[in-house]
Amino acid sequence: MGKINKNYLNLDKKIENIENLLAEDEKILWQGSPNKSAYFWTRFLNKLQFVIIWLVVDITFIAVLIASKVTFPIPVIIALCAFFALHLIPVWIWIYGLVKARKNSENLKYYITSQRVIISDSTAGLNIYSIYYKEITSINVNISRLDRKYNVGDVYITSTKNTKILEDILEPYEVTATLQKFIGKLNTNFNKDAN
Repeated sequence: MGKINKNYLNLDKKIENIENLLAEDEKILWQGSPNKSAYFWTRFLNKLQFVIIWLVVDITFIAVLIASKVTFPIPVIIALCAFFALHLIPVWIWIYGLVKARKNSENLKYYITSQRVIISDSTAGLNIYSIYYKEITSINVNISRLDRKYNVGDVYITSTKNTKILEDILEPYEVTATLQKFIGKLNTNFNKDAN
């Protein structure tokens, strides 16, 4: 059984380094972050078809209003502008996601230690997600066409609680093999203890 790291719950100390969260016998075996280009283009292509259809419908409606050459009173024009500004919220959200994608990719870090997987996300504050090997129920790799272009992939780690994704990482098969090796060791030790 590992010793507890006394710094883990020290709330007065600022967490500047992930090593401050590790147990004394825990070691970082791999660390990585998303490929910035792949991360951005994944966000760009995500829901792009929906955004294009949404824009075409709104632009067509606006063009029909303008082409009708009907003069609208000022309050109606203001109401129409407000309506379309609100109606285009899905497009604004998509654009905001693109602007934030670059920053998000810089703030997302992945760690595989001798005891768990750690995902550190400092996009909004500092969120640290830990998945201990004994909680992992499955590991899957997904490599899309875009991922192939950048030689990256996504590793889906499903635990008893939820699923976390190591997005757009280099060498996803090697990372998966490393995880499966540790999960296999854990299961072997568990089976020995059970007998």
